[in-house]
Amino acid sequence: MGTEPWRASLELRVGAERRETERLLVLLGEIESRGLATAAGFPSLYACLTGSLGFSEVDAVTKLKAARACREFPALRRLLRSGRISMATISAIGPHLCRDNWKSLVRMTAGMPSARVRRIVASFSPREEPRQSVRYTDPGEAPLPRRVEIAFGAREDFLGRLERARALLRSKYPSGRFEDIFDEAIEALVEKADRGSPGRPLEGRRARIGVERPKGRYVPQAVRREVWRRDGGRCTYRASDGTRCEETTRLEFDHVMPFALGGPSRDPDNIRLLCRGHNQFRLRHGNG
Repeated sequence: MGTEPWRASLELRVGAERRETERLLVLLGEIESRGLATAAGFPSLYACLTGSLGFSEVDAVTKLKAARACREFPALRRLLRSGRISMATISAIGPHLCRDNWKSLVRMTAGMPSARVRRIVASFSPREEPRQSVRYTDPGEAPLPRRVEIAFGAREDFLGRLERARALLRSKYPSGRFEDIFDEAIEALVEKADRGSPGRPLEGRRARIGVERPKGRYVPQAVRREVWRRDGGRCTYRASDGTRCEETTRLEFDHVMPFALGGPSRDPDNIRLLCRGHNQFRLRHGNG
């Protein structure tokens, strides 16, 4: 019996949808790599998808993971277009792909039901704990003080204590930045260890916990509270069309005129709230 008209029509539309899905993933990968959503006022492409475009959280995450995998391994696009592998499978295995295993992992999971793919992914050996590392995030010619990225592995109970510390210090550090929490903890530790040292200098050491430091890039608590109230606890970044970012989490106190160029830390007019995404965007692109 020949192909039924309904089936031919269905196959035609399924093929069109796969090609359109491929185009969408390519577009998402390009938008994310160029930071276009961030420039338009969104804290992230995820926020754009779930907010402005109405995607569910699960759908947005699935598409973004698949888009990143397809960008790193373009051959996946052809497999997706042909129907040999689904977007859900690409999303599930994407974070685990590398140059050495991507072909074998794709062969293993192609055409497999999602539940089996998830079991395979869950059976992977835990990744090796990241090595301790310190990496400068600013260009070498950036004015001092430069920013660094610190990475290390820790036990799960350490994470529990860290979250407890963030909760206890939430009134002091509303944004809950790890940098502020670690700075507070390390300062207390150094002060305690240094207290009994016979060689402890009498002048020039950092102020005690709870006493505002008189100068430097540190933003005093009174200034933080005023800025938080003024900005409404929300990122102040505005896109070229005037759209203001709606992010109210992962906020950072940013110097309008950089501290390294003489921008004061004690003047509320020179401090603003920016979400992490837009603070990093400003550093990369120099947008005020």
